[in-house]
Amino acid sequence: MGKNMKWDYETKVKFVKYLLTGRSYNSVCKEFGIKSKGMLANWKRDYLNGDLSKGEPGRPIRSDAEEYEI
Repeated sequence: MGKNMKWDYETKVKFVKYLLTGRSYNSVCKEFGIKSKGMLANWKRDYLNGDLSKGEPGRPIRSDAEEYEI
């Protein structure tokens, strides 16, 4: 398998809209090469709640102090 993909906001919305038209998670993942149905489910949940981020993909970068507290 290749490197993990970083999907931009518009692409995530496109995938979610396919789900909202009745397509299955399996078919969307297979067609577009998405490795995780769970990730797709998270995008759908975030889209419906208005929380889907338009920022940089991935986890936010934390300072050493923040990381230490965790």
